[in-house]
Amino acid sequence: MTTYALLMLWTGFAAADDMAARLETTPAAVHRSAPATPNEEKGPATPNKQKSPPRGGEPPTAGDRGDAPSVADPFADPFAAPGASGEAYPAPDPLGAPASRPPATGGRAATPVSGGQPSAAEGGARAGAPQPLPAPPSAEPASALKPHPWRGKGYFAASLSLAGPLAGEAPARGNVLSLGGGIEAGLRVHELFALGMGLQAQPHAIYESYVEFSNELALLQSRPTLVTWDFVAARFFVPVRGVVQPFGLVSGGIASYELFPVRPERIGAHVRAGAGIDYWIAPTVSLELSFDYRAVFLRQTVGHMAQFRSAVVVHW
Repeated sequence: MTTYALLMLWTGFAAADDMAARLETTPAAVHRSAPATPNEEKGPATPNKQKSPPRGGEPPTAGDRGDAPSVADPFADPFAAPGASGEAYPAPDPLGAPASRPPATGGRAATPVSGGQPSAAEGGARAGAPQPLPAPPSAEPASALKPHPWRGKGYFAASLSLAGPLAGEAPARGNVLSLGGGIEAGLRVHELFALGMGLQAQPHAIYESYVEFSNELALLQSRPTLVTWDFVAARFFVPVRGVVQPFGLVSGGIASYELFPVRPERIGAHVRAGAGIDYWIAPTVSLELSFDYRAVFLRQTVGHMAQFRSAVVVHW
């Protein structure tokens, strides 16, 4: 009995060693293509059926090439990297085209699948590749470019001024600080030069005198108004761009104590020079701020005065 048991144990060890040797010499592809049923003695294997050849334009499948269908290894590591278990993967095309399959052994070559993007050698561009920039627009001729912004052709200004005496002799020199007003209109003959005419009036002085009336002295006060007519007013503009434009001003004309003088002794002359800026608050409207010097000539006397002027100017 003991001898029979030892014989059976030795026979089992020999069969296990033989099976292990056969498994080591069998390729991994055979293990994957083997049927799932381990019992091989139940009958002969069913021969593979002859399949029809692939139609034109379709790649051959695994059954068409005569290869055994691939079966996932139940003992394979699901977290293993591709190719770790010995599978061979085709190398990808560097231009992004799908890798072609090797031709089947004993069958006709697979027809390449059309519809892919053209390669660089065929003159095509890959999806997402940078595209060339469009051509730049043609250059504008120099004659069409304006060196300065639009400032209008004509203008009309309404101004307020604050004037006071500087030096001189009466009556050309005033003796009060007064608030006056005026108007001016002109034509901008050039972008940097304009000619116009203007009128301005303001209190000039206060004079007191005593007059004997019925054996009594009476105090009389006179408040003459200085009126200046600018027959020629020339403006010179600085060629700058933007909403602020500096300018210079020179004018001259008649000065009098009355708006419409009737006595020759109250008529004289004046000249004015100043500088200021135009601040454009709208395409056709600007605010003017200027500081002027004025010399007045009356009754063979000369008076000097200064004035600060602000105006609203309308351009067209």
